[in-house]
Order: sequence, then C-alpha cells, then structure tokens
Amino acid sequence: ASTTYRLNITCGATVSSNIITVNTPAAVQGVFTIDRLSPASPTNFQSFNEAYNYISCGISGNVTFNVLNGPYNEQLIMSEVPGAGPAATVTFNGNNQAITFASSNSNERAVIKLNGADYINFNDLVVNAAGRTASQYGFGFQLMNDANNNMINGCTINIDPSETSTNYAGIVISGSATSATGTGTVLCDDNIITNNNITGG
Repeated sequence: ASTTYRLNITCGATVSSNIITVNTPAAVQGVFTIDRLSPASPTNFQSFNEAYNYISCGISGNVTFNVLNGPYNEQLIMSEVPGAGPAATVTFNGNNQAITFASSNSNERAVIKLNGADYINFNDLVVNAAGRTASQYGFGFQLMNDANNNMINGCTINIDPSETSTNYAGIVISGSATSATGTGTVLCDDNIITNNNITGG
C-alpha cells in the first residue's frame, strides 16, 4: 500500500521534515514485448533487464514477454518475483531470438541465472554463452537457491565447443554459484528441462 513518511530529527528540540508519500506500483499481469528496435512503452521493453525490472515488485497473474528483433547483449539474473505461482507465471517466448553474454565474474557465470526465482518459463530462446578466455565463464542457464517450478523448453544453448573445463556448461543446477558440479544443498525442485539443443560445454 502507499505509505506516508516523515523524518523526525531530535537535537534538544524535535524538527520534522515534510511528509512524503511512497507509492507502491500495482502488481503486473498481461502480454508484453521485448523489442530493442521499437520505442520503450508501457507494453514494450528494449531489453530483458528492463522487462525483469518491471515485474520485480510483483505480479498478480500470468505475464508473457514475446521477444523480437534480437540479438540482445546482456546478462539476466532473476531472483524471486513476488506473487509468482501456479496461476501467475512469467514466460519468455524467445521466438528463436538470441541473448548473448560473456561473463568475467566468477560468481555470476550464467547468461541467464534463476537465483531463487520460481515459475519462470523460457521457450525457444537462443542463449549464447560467449566466454572464450581463461578469465571468462560460460554457463547458459543456472538454477540455484530454491529455484523451483521453472521450465526451459526448446532453447538452443551455444558454448564454444573447444572449451572443456567445468567453467562452461549448458544448463547448471548445483549447490554452488561457482561450480557446475558443486555439491551441497541444491533444493531446486519440479523444474522441467525439455527439447533443448546444447552445443559445447
């Protein structure tokens, strides 16, 4: 709910600031586009991260993003979306458009990372993990920290076939942010991974 605040400063006497109102944005639902070639608008976002920022305060029903006019050069890291559940999912329909990223951060190795995010669906998206050097990494997708009830379907994940270390992997579910094979408490349940084509890793 929208809430009013003021600051009271006491140094002998108390002085109050002006009252300000912090408005909470309405929860989101509906169909949107991610189209970098079209102007930003209430229904179009020019990047995956702009779209994610729009829903990060909460959703109240199903949200669909139709991806157009790639490629997109960015990394998408999603945490839990408030309100997401069986009747309020977030779906990215990739339409065979590409998202590409070369990570040099050992803690954020994936092009797309679901860090505790639930009920997120990716369909028909091309994911290019573009890392090529000893100081870069290349996970396509990474799920961790109770990322549950997600779906990766019909996606194409490309990694340099010459890379043979575990710093490069197509789809990772592990107990470690820095290892594709790390053991520990994984707790990622009821995820569906189907009909994907992974090259390299």
